[in-house]
Amino acid sequence: MEHITINDPRFFYYGSPASSRSHHKPNLKPIIKNLTKSLAVPNHTQISPVYLSKKIMKELMILSIIILLMSSCDNDSNDLLNTINTDIPVCVQGIIDNPEQSSDLKTIKVQEVNGELHYWLNTDFTHFDGVEFILNSNCNVICSFCGECIPAECIDEYDTDWIIIWEK
Repeated sequence: MEHITINDPRFFYYGSPASSRSHHKPNLKPIIKNLTKSLAVPNHTQISPVYLSKKIMKELMILSIIILLMSSCDNDSNDLLNTINTDIPVCVQGIIDNPEQSSDLKTIKVQEVNGELHYWLNTDFTHFDGVEFILNSNCNVICSFCGECIPAECIDEYDTDWIIIWEK
């Protein structure tokens, strides 16, 4: 990097006498030109204030949209939780408390269908061609499904919005 001192003749207007240098305004153009070259700052890296403000506004807009989407997703799941009774029925609690019956149990999920709560005893057996059961509040089997069998017609009554009420 080049060092420029006050005594450097490029600091003053060219052609001015040495004795009257202090009376003249300094000529900064050559200094700035040399500094720019010595710092090797390409012209395309200089960012205008208009570009910066547009970029900041764009980032703020994207951030606002993300926050809006995240908050709306949370509200939907909270509303669903508030409308469904997530208490575990006595008969389902008996299955959980029995080690022989609950050894393969991963989660219990609930969903309301036609005004009745249905409980999916999720064992992940469908991944291994096994059967999983959906029970009502009295532990009557309402529906079952498996990995390789023909899907039962009752499966069409359910959507994908199951709420986990118990997890191992």
